[in-house]
Amino acid sequence: MSILKYWLWLSTLYGIGPRTAKKLIDYFGSPKDLYFARDKHYSESGICDKAELNALENKNLDRASRIW
Repeated sequence: MSILKYWLWLSTLYGIGPRTAKKLIDYFGSPKDLYFARDKHYSESGICDKAELNALENKNLDRASRIW
C-alpha cells in the first residue's frame, strides 16, 4: 500500500488539524508509522488531547481508498 494512502487517512480524520498532524508526523516519523502505532504510544507522545486520541483510533481506510 502506498504511503499516500496513510497521508490521506491522516488528513481526512475528523478532529485532527494540520498542526497536530505535523506534530504527530514529527514524533512518529511518517503517517504509516503513525497509523500502525499502538494507542498507548499516542497518549505517551503527549501531543493529543482526548478527542484527538479518539480520532486516531479510527483505522478505517475506506475514505482514503475512495479518494485514492
